[in-house]
Amino acid sequence: MIVVLTSFKQSTKLSGLKYSIARWQPKQYSYPELDIFTHPYMLRDFGGDVQAFYGAVSSLFQTRLYEIEQWLEQSTDSYPSILCCWCPYSSVSRAQIKEFGTFVCHSEVLAPLLGGYGIEVFRDPDRTRLCVKAQEGLLHA
Repeated sequence: MIVVLTSFKQSTKLSGLKYSIARWQPKQYSYPELDIFTHPYMLRDFGGDVQAFYGAVSSLFQTRLYEIEQWLEQSTDSYPSILCCWCPYSSVSRAQIKEFGTFVCHSEVLAPLLGGYGIEVFRDPDRTRLCVKAQEGLLHA
């Protein structure tokens, strides 16, 4: 199975089964929602502490492992699963970039989580460039 982590905006350039992993999706999209991969946190909730943010999101996802495993079992290997969120194009992401010099996206927590199940995970260029910069030395996927 292949998973691609990307934004709604970039998803239009990709082929595969597209899902929203955001609490809300832009009104012009109607992707099925994967609530198992949403979260209630913002980086500012943690005073800009990237490690604390990723830790909270990771802990939340750990409570959903059964549901995540169910989704993985039902997923097909025929098409990539494209997991979409707003980052870095939302006003919240732009504010994070301005305030902290980068953005952090909860999708970054999915890379090591899904990788642990043998899933091949790809990040779009925004995640590769900015998420990895934000978490250098904190998480390695």
